[in-house]
Amino acid sequence: MPRATNPIARLWLRLAALVTSTAARPYADMDYDQMHDALHALAAEQPDFVRLFAAGDAFGRDIADVPGTCGIKHKKCEHYYLVVTDFASLPPAQQHAGKAGWEGAKDDPVEGRRPARNASSRAEVFLSGALHGDERVGPLATLATARLLARSAACVRDGAPAASCPHLSKGESVAFGDREEAEARLQWLGRLVKTRLVYAAPATNPWGFAHRSRSEVRVDPNRDFAIDTRPDACAASATGRVVNEVFRRHVFQIGVTFHGGMEAIAYEWGAPTYNKAAGTPVRATHGAARSSARRPGYVAPHS
Repeated sequence: MPRATNPIARLWLRLAALVTSTAARPYADMDYDQMHDALHALAAEQPDFVRLFAAGDAFGRDIADVPGTCGIKHKKCEHYYLVVTDFASLPPAQQHAGKAGWEGAKDDPVEGRRPARNASSRAEVFLSGALHGDERVGPLATLATARLLARSAACVRDGAPAASCPHLSKGESVAFGDREEAEARLQWLGRLVKTRLVYAAPATNPWGFAHRSRSEVRVDPNRDFAIDTRPDACAASATGRVVNEVFRRHVFQIGVTFHGGMEAIAYEWGAPTYNKAAGTPVRATHGAARSSARRPGYVAPHS
């Protein structure tokens, strides 16, 4: 595992390492209906720390609707977002975070609407499980991360130790380790929930996840941006449009997107098409990303 120099990145790598050891038995892949039910179950299980909204309800069906079906029981392809934080301690202006009506009406800094309400009281984190639906580790890892955060926060709230906390599964309890180490980890996870707003999309591309396909119908969401195509041809996928709406309304301090097919913990450094079109050397873009990784909140200028 490469060494992360950014303190925020190190923090989330520690969480990822803990998540990977929380299963009492090997994780099993899910279909769309199972993922749908698991997301709703988590929101119902931990309402103090988890809310769930559908992007179509927040941003409109013209943004989020996908042709075709996703499940047998739940046919409609919904872009679900989990929001994990300690809702009770949010300031009044953010008390409705994670609710579709609030998320859809939230300030859009790109358009400059209601800028006075755009500030967040907590650092915001974005977790994307599967832009490519045939890459299956991300959805499970993202769901497990949200579940572990919320359940740990409930344990801290109730003053229950990791070894006997009723909110944790057997595998989660065992993964916390020995007593002293376990309590330190539990308190750390509880603090994360109090000091972060985590937006997690286990199946970012629900159609691809349901059909085990890289694309959404015929569009690769990971290429559905103006930087890699004509400006009038981008936003062809509902996945791309929904992620765009989320990012227009939030300033995420860190984001993690899961892919499959290789083993790496890497940071985004640009796109060859952009470098070629703008005449920007790859080295300059690489240097900017590396500086950003080393110094949180700082992006090196480049010409």
